[in-house]
Order: sequence, then structure tokens, then C-alpha cells
Amino acid sequence: MNQSNLTGRILHVGPIKSEYLQNERGITVYLPPSYDTQSNKGYPVLYLHDGQGLFEPNPFSGSSWRIHETTDRLVSQGLMKEIIIVGIHNRGSERLHEYTHSLDELGIQGAPDIETRGELYERFIIDELKPYIDNTFSTIPGREHTALMGSSLGGLVTYNIGLRNPEIFSKLAILSPFFIRLNLNSLQEVIFYKRYPEVDKANLSLWIDIGENESNILVQHVRKVVDQLIDDGFVPGQNLMYYEVPNGAHTERDWAQRVHAPLLYFFGTIGHPVSNHLYGRKELGLTGMEVKTNAVVTYDSGFVMTDLSGIYHVDHHDILEIKPNGTLIPQQTGKTEVSYAYDGADSVVGRYNIIPHLNEQVQLSLLITVPYKMHSVDTLFVDKLAVPRLSDCSYGGTFTLPRDIGMQFRIKVQDGNQETFRSQDPNYYRILKVDQDMAVKYFVEAWENDIST
Repeated sequence: MNQSNLTGRILHVGPIKSEYLQNERGITVYLPPSYDTQSNKGYPVLYLHDGQGLFEPNPFSGSSWRIHETTDRLVSQGLMKEIIIVGIHNRGSERLHEYTHSLDELGIQGAPDIETRGELYERFIIDELKPYIDNTFSTIPGREHTALMGSSLGGLVTYNIGLRNPEIFSKLAILSPFFIRLNLNSLQEVIFYKRYPEVDKANLSLWIDIGENESNILVQHVRKVVDQLIDDGFVPGQNLMYYEVPNGAHTERDWAQRVHAPLLYFFGTIGHPVSNHLYGRKELGLTGMEVKTNAVVTYDSGFVMTDLSGIYHVDHHDILEIKPNGTLIPQQTGKTEVSYAYDGADSVVGRYNIIPHLNEQVQLSLLITVPYKMHSVDTLFVDKLAVPRLSDCSYGGTFTLPRDIGMQFRIKVQDGNQETFRSQDPNYYRILKVDQDMAVKYFVEAWENDIST
């Protein structure tokens, strides 16, 4: 069957009621191009959380994964097999509770605002939703044909549900996972995940990624979990794929730009490597902040990953050593070059400078000027950073932040009202990379909703 010009179709199902959760939600289902003509064919199934933003713009953010378009394209190119996609709608204010599992009898210590209901949401998916999908649609119900995917808190709940139920799910895509909640004003960290060292890794495939500009979801937090998974027996490049996304942010648009990679990994062919690049910090200290390089490999299929088993050549080993996972180990101050190549792709060179010390934290001096006095607004938000009022038309302060934290944002008020830009593209966002002590000034031109009174 020639599928070069065919597309799948989308169905809105439900609401589906859950006895476990005592609520109901919508379900959006993508059926592949051949579904209506191949009556005897079964299809693998990918279950995704936050279903409202997968195929259509998310009502909250206004952007979408548009995963059906990516899937149609990969299928038409012969790069992946046809699949059914099940988008599980979240319940708005209940999302935080349903996407978090208890870590102990107290739930999550340090997060009294969360009523952990992840175990009940897990039972809903496994005992109520999956049987409904398997009975209603032409699925291949076995674990080897069943995948789970999510981003942010959806990545966290994918991690927990998948590793707790490897007999149900064999493929887990964990995008921008909310493993640790970091308060940017206090730098207090609350751990939201636990390890599952006993899980059978032999027939599990994990995709985990994180962008450089995801605010309080830090690269180093996600890398720590990836390193723990490797310590527990997962093998990078085989049953564990990791991608550290250069300039990646925490939006549906960003996840749309890279969702092809886990789709290819789970349901298609990744092809052959064609290029390499060494991203990440090039200046590091003999003491202080630990630095890891980000060796990104791109394939002819469009698949992309960070190599955690790299082979590097360092010009001056007396200055710098590097582990296969990209951890840089400075030996003395000075400069050196590092070359890297992967499986036949051309080698690339990174130039590194070792200084005596590199602090883990930096100081950000921030000043925001607004067009008029806002009597009812005492705090503005730069992503997750709360910025207090200084005077009638200014907000600011000096903040201690993790070095290299990145943010993509519009300045907001607590109720969600955000700044607008008269002369910019409607999709424009500010980008802030705090890689050193710095002072930043912003001027808000206007607000979406007037708040002058």
C-alpha cells in the first residue's frame, strides 16, 4: 500500500470514567493511514499523557506537539511502522496530584501541597483504559508493542508507571522529566522520584531527554537520574537513549521538534550517523562545578542522541581527562583540544580552558520596568523566578542561581497574564542564559490584559 500521500485520522473519545480516580476525562486517539482498509491488521500502541496538547493547541499554552503530523511523515518516508496513539487528557488542577507517586507513607516529603494519586492514575491506565483501547481498536496488546510517553510531570509519571509495570510497557519515552522540584528563589530541592534497581532491564527501552533552557528542571538533575539508571544496569546506546537538547525549552513546540527521535527508536529505524557536535561548557575549574560535555550525534533519519559511551582524544592529558560519559576531569590549569568521532561520522574538535575555580552558583541582578503602576501586583515572574516590586513601576533584585541555568519565557503576573510585544512575532519569547554573574534589564511594553488599576 502506497502511503506517501495518506494521513491518519483523529478521534475524540469519551469521556472515560475511572472508578479508581472517581473522575472522568477525554481521550484523543490517532489511527494510522491504513487502519480503515486493513481490517485484519493489528497496530502497536503509544499512550501519552497531557492529551489536550498532542494533536491540537493546548488550551493553556496555545501550542501543540502535532505528533500526528510527525508520525504521518515518518510513516510516509518508510522510517517507522504505523501505530495507534492514545492521548490521555489531564484533569487540569488534578494533574499535579495524578502525575506524582508516593515515595513513602508520607507521600513526597517537602511537598505538602501534593496529594499523591499516581498509583490510582496508574491503575486507571492499566486496568481501565488499556482494556478499553484493546477491546475497541485493532491493537497488538502485548508489552513488546506497548509504549508510554510524557513530558514534564508527564515524564515523571511515565518513569514511575513504566518501571513499576515492565510486564505492561516495554518502551518508555521520558521527555523533560520533573524529577526534582527546584525553588529558584530559595534553591530548595524536593526529590519527586525513586530508583527501581530491581526492574528487569533486558526487554525495556528508555528514551530520556532534557533541554538546556528548561528553567528549574536542570540538566544536571536529569543527568543524575540517567547515570543512576546506567549504574542499575541500563546500557547507553542500546536500551537507554539520552538526548541533551541544545537550546531546548519547556514547551509543546520544543517537544514537537524532537518527538521524532523516540518514535524512530521505538517503532522505526534510526539509520546511520552522519554528523557529530560537542556542545556544552568549554571553560571549567580545577575545583568547583562539575562539567560534562554533550556529544550529540545526528543520523540520516533525523534521529539524534547524546553519546554516553564516547571515545575522545585529548591533546594534553596533563591538563584534562574525559570519561566516556562526557564527564570532564581537569588536571591543571591551561588549554587543550578534545576531538570526538562516532561510528564513521567526521570528527569534531572542542577547545577547553581550565581555570583555578568555577563556582556552581552565579549572581543575577535583575531590573524589570513596567509601563504603569500596577497597584494589585507585588510580584512578577521570570519563568519560575519570583521578582518583587521595588517601586511603582519597577521590580527586581539580586538572585543566586545555578550556573548555566537557561530560561525561555515571557514576564508574567501570578494569575497568568503575560507581557506582549508590539513589534515582535507572536511566538517570540525572551531567552536568558545565566552562565556568569550578570545584570539584566527588561522593559515590559504591554500586558495581554490591562492591569493599570
